[in-house]
Amino acid sequence: MASVEAEPQVTYRCSLCNLTYAVDAGRLHGQKFQCTPCASADRLIRRGLGSKDELQSLSSQEQEQFFQKLHKEKEDMKESRIQWRTVRAALLTSLCTRQMTENSASVDAKFLPLDVWVQQGWPEKTVRNCPKEYNEQYQCDTYQVPIKSMTWKQTYQACEERILRQEREATAKRTAKGRGSAAAEPELALDLPAAEPRQNGTASAAAAEKKAAKAEAVQEKKNITSNQKVQLLAAKAVAPLSLDLQAVTKLRARVPEDLPEAVQAIYDQTVEKLQRWLHGAKGLLKDWEEEAAQEGKHALTPPAFDMADVKCLHKTVGEVMANLRTLLPVPKAKAKAGSKRKQAEVGEAAAVEGAAAPPGGRLRADDSLLEQYRSVRQIGSLTAAECRQVVQLVREDDRGGRTSVRPRTKHPIAFPLLRELPLRDADTGCVVTAWSMSLPGLVQAKIDACPLYRLLMQRALQRNGNHLTLIFYQDEVSGGNILSPNHSRKSNLTYVMWLEFEVMFVEDLWLTMGVMRSRQIGQVEGGMAALTRAMLLQIRSETENGFVVDLGSSGEPVLCFIDSVILLMDHEAIRACTGTKGASGLKCCIKCLNCLSVNKADAVHDHYDITCTAIEKFWPASNGSVRAAADRLREEERKGKKQELEKLLGWNAAGLLAGPLMAPALDSWVSVETVHFDTMHAYFSNGIIGQELGCWWGHVQEHAGVTLAQLATYAAMWSRCPNSPAAKQVAPQFFFDEKLWRDDGDFRGECAATALVLLLCVGFSEEMLAEYEAMQAAVRSLTALYGVISVLADAKRNPSAASTLLAKQQRHMKCFAEAYTDTCMRPKFHYALHTTAQIAKFGRHVDCFPCERKNKAYKARAASNWSNSPAFSKGVLLDLVTQDLNNALPMEKMFLRLLGSQAPSPVPAPSHVTDWLEVEYKCVTYSRKQVVRLADGSTYCIQFFRWQGNKVDMHLQQLVPTNASRKPAAVTTWKYVTDAPVVANAQCLDKSVSPQYFRSHDDGTVCMLW
Repeated sequence: MASVEAEPQVTYRCSLCNLTYAVDAGRLHGQKFQCTPCASADRLIRRGLGSKDELQSLSSQEQEQFFQKLHKEKEDMKESRIQWRTVRAALLTSLCTRQMTENSASVDAKFLPLDVWVQQGWPEKTVRNCPKEYNEQYQCDTYQVPIKSMTWKQTYQACEERILRQEREATAKRTAKGRGSAAAEPELALDLPAAEPRQNGTASAAAAEKKAAKAEAVQEKKNITSNQKVQLLAAKAVAPLSLDLQAVTKLRARVPEDLPEAVQAIYDQTVEKLQRWLHGAKGLLKDWEEEAAQEGKHALTPPAFDMADVKCLHKTVGEVMANLRTLLPVPKAKAKAGSKRKQAEVGEAAAVEGAAAPPGGRLRADDSLLEQYRSVRQIGSLTAAECRQVVQLVREDDRGGRTSVRPRTKHPIAFPLLRELPLRDADTGCVVTAWSMSLPGLVQAKIDACPLYRLLMQRALQRNGNHLTLIFYQDEVSGGNILSPNHSRKSNLTYVMWLEFEVMFVEDLWLTMGVMRSRQIGQVEGGMAALTRAMLLQIRSETENGFVVDLGSSGEPVLCFIDSVILLMDHEAIRACTGTKGASGLKCCIKCLNCLSVNKADAVHDHYDITCTAIEKFWPASNGSVRAAADRLREEERKGKKQELEKLLGWNAAGLLAGPLMAPALDSWVSVETVHFDTMHAYFSNGIIGQELGCWWGHVQEHAGVTLAQLATYAAMWSRCPNSPAAKQVAPQFFFDEKLWRDDGDFRGECAATALVLLLCVGFSEEMLAEYEAMQAAVRSLTALYGVISVLADAKRNPSAASTLLAKQQRHMKCFAEAYTDTCMRPKFHYALHTTAQIAKFGRHVDCFPCERKNKAYKARAASNWSNSPAFSKGVLLDLVTQDLNNALPMEKMFLRLLGSQAPSPVPAPSHVTDWLEVEYKCVTYSRKQVVRLADGSTYCIQFFRWQGNKVDMHLQQLVPTNASRKPAAVTTWKYVTDAPVVANAQCLDKSVSPQYFRSHDDGTVCMLW
């Protein structure tokens, strides 16, 4: 292929040292460019001296010489970064040189006789050329010879004293701001700001007393404000609590019989909480009446609840009362005249119909319409309006056009599970309602509807002693095509899953918990963090003391407990939900205290940027460090100082204080350790793979002259393997389209396509780019990335495979830096380094591929005309939950079951033996002609499955590698063994791996991409 002429590299001139550099050697601020060493030295001067006055006293040429000298000293000393001592010494030298130059202009002008000058060694001719003056005292001519005096030692001492004084003043100023003793040096670490220093013993008693009085007055003012809030909360809570307590106790008195054990336990717990909260609220009102509380002499203890908790408890009371009403004695109805004769005429047939009819009477015409609508509604691709049209068309009376319009009728199971989450509008202070589902009710409804979910729940509870870990996933989804999304229909979706489930890759097992428009979230005070906190508190209020599930087959209900909650999200969702600064901040990682953005850690001691591969150098964050940061942000009231603190601490004050990490009720559930970076978003969805493919594509065009048409031709040589993820995608050549590839950007495909394109590009690099020396660094980086992705896939099947993940990630980062420079690295490179620790903590590798597939249901709903309705979030949530409950999966998917049609037997077999083309085991389908690599490393091609009694065997044809010595990363060549077929139990297919693409050769060998 013909190589393409390289474009001239763009250079910029540094505004400080006046030297030219490439664009990646510094940073461009508008039209002003600064190289990295000069920017670091300039920052050290400002931090060390408090200002740049001393440097600006030099001329422009002298300032350029100063920074150029720093460049030379940095190269001579071979240091990775410029130290403050080096900058200070160079500045002293420049200032002294300038001072000596100025001093050289001054002269020691004295008028002395000619003989005196000659005796001092001055030539007579030189002296006579100088100004002369007749001296009346000496009665002779005297001459003035200008003498230039230069005292370097005195000048250096004066400049040094001035520099040291400014350095001490800057240090004292930083210390006075409460930044701790560590601020004494410009190389200080960006750590939590320390509290203000205490008064020393030399302070006068009057000053100390005055300060104490001032502090006491401030505290009293705070107490008054706090006490007023507590009194207002208690006053608001007394009325609903007393009414709820009175209503539930009166209804309980009307139930003559003993309550069931589960109902009695919930009733006792609810009444006890009502009494305790009511007693506490009345006690606070009584304490408020005291003069000391109103004057702020002492602070009232806030109650253990807020109005949101009172509202949730009120809903719980309603559910308890609903259960009690079902136990009320039913009064006997008075018989009407002629009823006996009418009943006798009905006969036995009427009795049978009455027994089959639902409670409340026989089926009516409206009921049949409703049943027809619900049957059609189970088709997920049809909207509610389309289902009504189907019902109307199939009926002769042309009815059904308005069937099930009301949400209560339209969603008979999902609607009672709906819960309101009261949030506050950031501008008006009004209540903004968010909608969520009741987790216990949703889980029970899914257990009743889905046998597979029931089986997995039963196994999980048995293995873990009824203790579970909840996976809480949130993602922002846009309607429309991924290349042109409709941001006006963007919403935040919440899904939940249990960590203990054996199968987590089936999207129908993830439950939809909440939907809210992004536009509405932006209007809420606290934003996404407040919504996440409200949802978790709602779940906590319903499951704090456990929740009961009825598994049906076991007979007795089971009490389940949630031990912890994993917040599984991408980095943008983590930023929005927790309040961290995220990828755009100086401190960009929520899990590390000393991790800074690219090129920001050069002058900061013990801090490292995201390009550092040594994960052990980063200090892990904890709940204690997060609370310390929150306390410091809460104390700072000045806007400018708070913004500076937010930058240095890496937290957004509003999001952090409103988020789940600061909720006391969630301390045992949520922590920094339970926040997990999603590997799907880190690598596949607008992640590292897309960036790597974009960089690789730029190098391929520049150094090898490859076009998209040539890549598509290479991809067309491969065929999709049967029953593989690639078989569900388009033909491989269609991935190389101009819409997905840009010369200066990332690859733009969705996550599934991104994984397959990586595989094809690795194969192309191995087979076509070996002769291009300029491409080898990019090929090594791409191959190293493929190794990381392979380990991630293996870790899903076997978590112990993650033991090699960190080493492969470090190797990829090193290769990426060699190929494209480390300045191109994004924070996702660092986030992905935490994957090994996440897998080790919980023993599972969980990603969000199932939720990405599940998002398609929302996109289908968002495309409808009613997506601009005010009730959009509520309606979509009910639709998605109803669809989840309608998608019932049989429990046989976990066991070996035969699928498809019978295969023609190659040899005569007994009548009780049958051959089949497909089987399913642990929710994975295996079919004829599928190539599998078993757990022992052997590779086979499936011929057919034979069922005999209770046993299912598979007949296989073995494949052996022909290029084992070369050991390529992705492309492998195989040859079929013509011996007798191998027979193995079909359960050996567990944790097997299949290739994505294959290519047949004329010599009978087959190449495969794994």
